[in-house]
Parts: sequence; C-alpha cells; structure tokens
Amino acid sequence: MIQQLGEQEKQNIITFLNDSVMTVTVSDINEKYFYKIDETGLIIYDKNTTFSLPEKLGIFKDGIITAEMNTVVGKMNILYIKKCR
Repeated sequence: MIQQLGEQEKQNIITFLNDSVMTVTVSDINEKYFYKIDETGLIIYDKNTTFSLPEKLGIFKDGIITAEMNTVVGKMNILYIKKCR
C-alpha cells in the first residue's frame, strides 16, 4: 500500500508559472491555483486570489518543497524537487 501511494505521488506535477500562479497536474487533471510563500517558506494555495480557503502545500527550503499527507497507514512526507525538462 505504501508503495502504491508513493507511485501515485510521483505522478503529481507542480509547475510555478510566475510569482503568484501555479498549476497542479494529477493524472489527467490540470488545475490552476494562486499561491503565496511566507517568510518561513510555507506555501499556501487557493483557487481565488482572496485566499479565503487556502490549502497548505508544504515548506520550501533549500530548493525543496516538503509536504505532509495523512494516510490510512499514517503520515507520509512528500518531497517535491525541481526537475529540468
């Protein structure tokens, strides 16, 4: 089960288009979000620029985004690392 979760997360792609807009691709679904990074490196995102119901993406530090996900088997850490195409 843990291997399955890891394989699913490997397929997720986050693309930062500029200093306030990103896209998240999961399977064949591509969604556009607005994001902010605070002074601690916390990245939050929302569909609206008002950030009325923001979601936490993770912490940006040393070029890596570290996110946490709660699963049925416990907490899982996910690292998003820049990949050059």
